[in-house]
Amino acid sequence: MKTKTFVFITFILTFILIQEASAIRTSEKSTSFLNYLALEPGADVPLIPGPSGTGLKGLYRSLGSSIKSFQDRNEIIEINKNSEKTKETFVSLKQRELDEPGIHIPDPSSLKNSGLSDENKSRIITHSLKIIPEEQPLKNQTAHDALEKPTKRPPILLPSNLTPTPRSGFNHRAPDFYRGIYLNNRTIRKKNIYLPLLQKAKNYGINTLVIDVQPRMPSKEFLNHALRHNFYLVSRVVVFEGGLKDYPPSMKHLKNVADSAENSAKIGFMEVQLDYIRFADKMKGFNLPLDKRYMLISGIIKMITDRLRPYNVRVGADVFGRIAFNQDDVIGQKLEVFSPHLDTIYPMLYPSHFYGDPNRIRNPYKTILDGTKSCMDRIGESTKIIAYIQVFKMSVSASGLSYRDYISAQIKGAADSGGGGYIAWNAGNDYSTLFTAIAGMKRSQPDS
Repeated sequence: MKTKTFVFITFILTFILIQEASAIRTSEKSTSFLNYLALEPGADVPLIPGPSGTGLKGLYRSLGSSIKSFQDRNEIIEINKNSEKTKETFVSLKQRELDEPGIHIPDPSSLKNSGLSDENKSRIITHSLKIIPEEQPLKNQTAHDALEKPTKRPPILLPSNLTPTPRSGFNHRAPDFYRGIYLNNRTIRKKNIYLPLLQKAKNYGINTLVIDVQPRMPSKEFLNHALRHNFYLVSRVVVFEGGLKDYPPSMKHLKNVADSAENSAKIGFMEVQLDYIRFADKMKGFNLPLDKRYMLISGIIKMITDRLRPYNVRVGADVFGRIAFNQDDVIGQKLEVFSPHLDTIYPMLYPSHFYGDPNRIRNPYKTILDGTKSCMDRIGESTKIIAYIQVFKMSVSASGLSYRDYISAQIKGAADSGGGGYIAWNAGNDYSTLFTAIAGMKRSQPDS
């Protein structure tokens, strides 16, 4: 019995000692890392996620802390020399010395005559890391951002003068009321699809085609066929697929976008429509004030319109449906900012996309009517407002209407608003129900 009691007490004492030792090691690690960052214990260090890693990256991640700011260019970094992670870190730091001119990382052998005690020699490696805050601001960045070599990207060379490019008239008359459909890159390449589709579109009063020109321009045969049917041709040019996610944007990419826009004007398009001309809803790695976002987007529009105005084509842009009702928005779209540069604005007023607003989803007529009127009230008559309408079945059942009647309600809303028309969007270009809806309607929309 005494033996069992002794074993039990020994186990309990051993467990307590292990826990205390673990706490001491954790405290030493935290203090050591604060020294590594040249911050005092107790300093305001925000927590960050800590996935596993190796080298310098692994060191900061494993300890789960980040630098809030660097006060000095020369920081003292203390690392436990005996750990395997230190060896990895030292190799990583030495590699930086090779990669980056101006950074010198002394060898541990330089500590030999430093005057430090033997214990400290074996425990401390002192590095002098030169950081230039003026070139790379470090405030509120993580240790990874501060210590890793930044990715270099050429500066954005957008127009510094954002005065709208003067217009000198247009080569083609636009419809008074756009009745349009969107055509994707696949449809316009397949003759057996586009021939019957364009004939039906003409029969049901469609006068405008919005056509993808990326990645390929339409063939001359397609364009000639569309022109023979007297369609007004609008090229759709995507600026940032899904919105701008990385800042700053690549000038090479922007040049390619502007080239696509200009090439479409050269081959006979009468209007260029810029889509996804915005920031992404969710962005990572940068925080740009609203005024800077508006300025960037305006600069891109200005750059493209400078290229297009000599061709006497109209220039338009798509905006999120909510932009019709929002005064300011993180995606960098604002009616009052866009309007001076553009001839047309296309709010994408799909009722199903007003997430969290069931009234707009349930009432397609009022959604198109209110959205178009709101745009017109804000920017006046200087820019024509043409609503994108929903020709797909998402959330249609919430309205209690049939799919056909849901489409009809949107067309009526566009006509009653006094706006410049509508463009029907179906990603797969299935417009059979649209044509049925048009056929069944009393033609309330104006003639062009």
